[in-house]
Amino acid sequence: MVHRQLPKVGRTQNWRWLAMLVLVPAVLSTAGMVWPGAAIEETLTRRSEEALTEARITWSGLEVRGRDVRVSGVPSGRRAEARERIEAVTGVRAVSALADGSAGGGLSIIPRGRQLAVSGIAPDEQSARLLLDAIRERRDGREVVDAVLVAEGATLPADRALIAEVLAAVPERTATTVSMYWWSDTLLLTGPVIDEQTAVDLRTAVRAVLPAEVLMEDRTWQARLGETATFGAEAFQETVSATLADGGGLRFAPGSARLTASGAETLRQLAALLRVAPGMPVTLHGRAAGGEADLAGARAEAVRAELLDQGVSGSLVTMRSSVDAADDSDVDVVDVQIG
Repeated sequence: MVHRQLPKVGRTQNWRWLAMLVLVPAVLSTAGMVWPGAAIEETLTRRSEEALTEARITWSGLEVRGRDVRVSGVPSGRRAEARERIEAVTGVRAVSALADGSAGGGLSIIPRGRQLAVSGIAPDEQSARLLLDAIRERRDGREVVDAVLVAEGATLPADRALIAEVLAAVPERTATTVSMYWWSDTLLLTGPVIDEQTAVDLRTAVRAVLPAEVLMEDRTWQARLGETATFGAEAFQETVSATLADGGGLRFAPGSARLTASGAETLRQLAALLRVAPGMPVTLHGRAAGGEADLAGARAEAVRAELLDQGVSGSLVTMRSSVDAADDSDVDVVDVQIG
């Protein structure tokens, strides 16, 4: 369930709705793609917010359960329009729009490449400025895009120093893919991660700096087809290298172009990773002992052929081979380079 609470915004703030419209997150799914429940709820939440923002309809809370949307705090006379706008969102099944809703502090921090889009409600201009300054100081020079509105009586969901500290604790591998949504007692993490270990590392790092009274809800999901490209070649290389190291590498029997049993299992795991990154260039570097250049090339070709058999696109898989003269070199493997 995705549930956000935002204070009502007065008419004096209408001029800033354009900023919100520009910074509403892009739709993450396409029609017909089956995603985990958390991803569906997140997508419908963003689409619904975009629809309301475009119509300049204010609201104080928006909650998605499955494909049903409940929006509260809608001004009198605009509930019917709010319902119609959200009903037109692809994927929404049912909508309820209420005039009254609880007004609580809310904040969203959404990565967009080298930018962080910060949206929410602050009680005054100084509070908004101090919050953004604190985030800028802790985010390694990344551009922070201001979409924070000001409304009298609003409250931030947490101390600005804590918000910045939690952001700084997010591991680099997830800093460009995972969004944060704050309420006074809850921090929601959502977005694609490369693998389960990455999700564990994210939860551990954030929980370590988060006060015990703040609930952390993890709604991340393992990247599906095409999503892995959002991580970049360097981060994906780390995951591939870890997979190879854990499995002992794409290993061959000495003097042979046939994978060992452990090498074949490692290749199967590698193929599973590469299938969700169809646009990521891959170079296979076959190795062999000195004087066995043909064997090095045959090993790279054997790995490429097996990857293609397991559903990896062959258009971006290239090969190299080399021979190693040093006696202590690990020559019975094929290395994998991403990018």
